Amino acid sequence: DNAEKGRHAVVVIDEAHLLDGPEAFEALRLLLNFEFDNSPAMTLILAGQPSLLPMINRMPQWEERLSVKCLLKPFDQAGTAGYVDHRLRVAGAERSPVEPDAVPTLQELTQGIARRINRLCDLALLVGYAEEQPTLDARHFESVSRELVAVALD
Repeated sequence: DNAEKGRHAVVVIDEAHLLDGPEAFEALRLLLNFEFDNSPAMTLILAGQPSLLPMINRMPQWEERLSVKCLLKPFDQAGTAGYVDHRLRVAGAERSPVEPDAVPTLQELTQGIARRINRLCDLALLVGYAEEQPTLDARHFESVSRELVAVALD
């Protein structure tokens, strides 16, 4: 129905590194065989941890089907600041509650990894809200990391 209306389906599989064995990858590959008017019926995006790339590289039938492979590198301080600002803007924030001086601490605690940044910021925002703090400084991130994230961020 979508193809007839000129729409192209995009299927996103997050945590694709957790797919269970070659059978799961084979089933997905077979889905990619479907075409409409000599064009692929869908685009498949596999998102996952870095361990996904070696899994795919061991399957030649996937290697030849991939259009793009992308590995996100950890953010540096400027990238961390931009990422946090973007996420807050998309969430509707008019201004960032994260003080600029806190960014180096945030980047260091998370090693610039987006998932870790998300988790630590979520927790710090929650604590800041509970404490009625309008802004978050480095101490907030250090405290949250130390007290609420006693185990590794991942």
